[in-house]
Amino acid sequence: MLNKTQLIQLLEQEVEDFIQSQADKVISFEDDPMEYILNKYPSLDGTLDDLLTPSYRDYITGIYVMAPKPTTFKILLHNGQHFYLIYAKDSYIAKISGKKYYLLNIGEEEYAIKSIAELLTLGTPPGSQGPDVEEENITDASKETEEDGISSEDEGGDDEELAETKEVEVKKVEKPIRTLPLKFKILKESVEIKKPLLRFRILKENNFNALSFFDLAKRGGFRFQILADKIKNGSAFELVGGNSTPLKFINPDHADIFSNGDSNEIKKLSTTNINSFNFFKDDAGKEYSIKDLQKNSDFGGRGQGSGTIVEDYNLKLLKDQISLLKEENNGQPINVTVGNQTYNNIIDAESQKGSPKSDFNLIDIKGNPVVFISHKKAGGKGASANDFIRWSGYTMYKDHPEVKAFNVALSKWINENNIGEGLPNKSRFISRIEDKELIQKLIYGPKYGESFSKDNVNIILQGKIDLKPKGNNTYELTSQHDEIPPSIPKGEYYPYLTSAYRADREMFGIKNNEAIVMTKFQSNASSNVYELQNGKFVKVK
Repeated sequence: MLNKTQLIQLLEQEVEDFIQSQADKVISFEDDPMEYILNKYPSLDGTLDDLLTPSYRDYITGIYVMAPKPTTFKILLHNGQHFYLIYAKDSYIAKISGKKYYLLNIGEEEYAIKSIAELLTLGTPPGSQGPDVEEENITDASKETEEDGISSEDEGGDDEELAETKEVEVKKVEKPIRTLPLKFKILKESVEIKKPLLRFRILKENNFNALSFFDLAKRGGFRFQILADKIKNGSAFELVGGNSTPLKFINPDHADIFSNGDSNEIKKLSTTNINSFNFFKDDAGKEYSIKDLQKNSDFGGRGQGSGTIVEDYNLKLLKDQISLLKEENNGQPINVTVGNQTYNNIIDAESQKGSPKSDFNLIDIKGNPVVFISHKKAGGKGASANDFIRWSGYTMYKDHPEVKAFNVALSKWINENNIGEGLPNKSRFISRIEDKELIQKLIYGPKYGESFSKDNVNIILQGKIDLKPKGNNTYELTSQHDEIPPSIPKGEYYPYLTSAYRADREMFGIKNNEAIVMTKFQSNASSNVYELQNGKFVKVK
């Protein structure tokens, strides 16, 4: 007779065999239309995962394939509401309640998630158990926002993966009744009622989706750098199917191309479907493609209990560099220069709690933060002024003469144009900031001029962070683009006051108004731009 341990081992093996047999089964369109579509287009699966959490299947009942090129999907929600996902270059465009959101843009993805949540509140609840933990949006709207309802100029284009099917009929894809168990639970109860229940639970779940090129390319392509760094450092990759192994590039020249994060250049390396092309191999010579890798937390995946990405990539990069340099220095702290100032005995970097100006800080041997860093993202082709949306808000400077003049002129424009309450959609009102001290407080922090702190940063870094050796165990803190006080950003980085439509905001007593400071480039990126000239707003775009 089998004992308890043997029984558990036997059942575990049966479960494992069953799951493997199901994994090996080829899903046909007739058997499971929705799963067939999701397996055929892994970037669609990943996008729904981002927008609705890994529990998204509880909230959708069908998919319509609406057009082959640009590949367009209609997502039918459980309550009869729907939205569209349109494949575009490097990303999807979500069309929700008539508004378009370019999901490569962090701010627009934030709004898309909120808009879908609003659709889900209409009608009958889905009866879902919900995600395993409460889910917030990954993005921080307080740091990266954009006006509501932006219409993307990119209406979609060639899709090497999605557009390869030349003839796609418009089909309604209904969600079939799921018969395969997601979890296996084994309960063994004692015959004697007085004794506590003896329970055994076996869970076999694939918590992460397969990785896709789209997952790596979005948000400026910084995850290509993560992948290249893992290979360089000999870190193991989690594979679809449950195994893990270190990998290396089949072609060593590809390492630098992935590190640069340029999705267009990486696409050129593939002679077949980009997700199926074998870029990697293990020590035994077995080859792997992007889709053979799991989309775990390193690449933005959110498996059971993982929530969001554990650590911001650039902070992790900085921490790893400090750790490596300390190791090379026999475990001793390092010295770091910022501008003309040197900070001794640096041992680590840590995230700054709350929402001050500093994003993360360098820590000295006493555990004190001594260098305060504001970080801005950069795109895959290097740092530029169009890679981030905002420098800061400016409501705390409402009594400053330039801010007052801006809002007086804005209120006057609204009254003279009889547009009703608040700002019009798809419009932005801008003004170049002239007061240098105001600029310094806006970009370096409200306590500019005082001692460096979380509200008065030592440096603004954009993109990939580096510690460049200067000799004598001293390293210069730098990035792809730096601003060090008291410098004023130049060219397209120059700060502008802006106001733009956002339905859920009211600032300076003006409805539908989101007031933030943007770079010159971003301030002019709206469909309709009005610039303050001689006390009046004049349309310049």
